Amino acid sequence: MSLHLSFDTSIIKPYVLFSARVLLGLTEAGLFPGITFYLSLWYRRRDVAQRIAIFFSAATIAGAFGGLLA
Repeated sequence: MSLHLSFDTSIIKPYVLFSARVLLGLTEAGLFPGITFYLSLWYRRRDVAQRIAIFFSAATIAGAFGGLLA
């Protein structure tokens, strides 16, 4: 079964992988600005900076642990 799956992934054309990466980048590009805007709708101006700092810190920590798990 795994030999079959590895063979199937090896015959994917490079332009398919490139287009998938571009689409992922386009959808992911709006994540941080969108969450920043969304947080600004829920919290007062004096609280927004702290909430955004918590979000960015959590994203950094998640990236660090994600690298360890990969």
